[in-house]
Amino acid sequence: MKKILLLHTGGTIGMMPSQNDQKGLQPGQLGNHIFDLVPEISELAEVKIEILDDIDSSNVTPKHWEKWLARFKSLYNKFDGFVITHGTDSMVYSSSAFSFALGQTEKPIVFTGSQRPLTHIRTDARDNLINAIEISCRGPKEVSICFGNRLLRANRAIKLSASDYVAFESFNFPHLAKIGLEIEGVAEKQAKGGKPMWHSDFKEGVFCFKIFPGLSADIIRSALQSKACEGIVLEAYGSGNVPSLEPTVLNIIEDAEALKKPVIIVSQCPHGRVDLDLYECGIKAKKAGAISGGDMTREASIVKLMHGLGLGLIGKKLANYFLEDISGERSF
Repeated sequence: MKKILLLHTGGTIGMMPSQNDQKGLQPGQLGNHIFDLVPEISELAEVKIEILDDIDSSNVTPKHWEKWLARFKSLYNKFDGFVITHGTDSMVYSSSAFSFALGQTEKPIVFTGSQRPLTHIRTDARDNLINAIEISCRGPKEVSICFGNRLLRANRAIKLSASDYVAFESFNFPHLAKIGLEIEGVAEKQAKGGKPMWHSDFKEGVFCFKIFPGLSADIIRSALQSKACEGIVLEAYGSGNVPSLEPTVLNIIEDAEALKKPVIIVSQCPHGRVDLDLYECGIKAKKAGAISGGDMTREASIVKLMHGLGLGLIGKKLANYFLEDISGERSF
């Protein structure tokens, strides 16, 4: 049997009803009862469980990624595959962080979680967990998200729903697999697989702003001028358009270029890609120094910028890193 390591970081899948007077759910030590509640996983693989953290995923920070990756690296050669249980709210951020830190991997690394705790009636946790364990035994050699009978490339996914059991979607890349009576791979291309890079430093000084009519450029400028800010992700209209009749946003991009603080342009549309050569608004932004996020998600763009800064890249080197496809996160 394959040796699989299940690393628990927290999230709804392991939560229990609050023990105090407050309503709601709180972390509940998944490792104490998982084999009792889901005995089937022992038939799929030789599974070992380790608790990395037991927190609500809304509390996850890049410091957690660095800690988890350090432990993960020490265990990597001892197992055939990995399942990482994680809260849904920030799962795409954490799984993207793993994908960029590793670059590539020789083993399946599967993130999963649930919308209802494992201990609840009609939970989705059982199916997600069983599917993730099976995928970790024979799935694609990359970082993925297994949820709602779908397998998605982690750095292509976004959280789509706060209540549906199909909580994640990948609009710009096909599903890696559909899980029904059989597990059917439908991806146009699989990750190559290879030895990880283990570049696991992330800088937190990234700001994300959404362009909308009437957005105050002074707000963005205040963030840009802060010593804490090392880069900005701008969610632009459509294919990467920013306001250009009043050149305030363009001026900010120019200011950022002078300060050697990168500005990444991503689209507010979940489907499609940024093309800064398509319209005059985008051409002006590119000329001012903006970097195209291509067809990357906002979440992956934020994490990749944190990672590029963590690598110590600046200027043209950081721009080239961002335009490069590191682990299947972009096609353009």
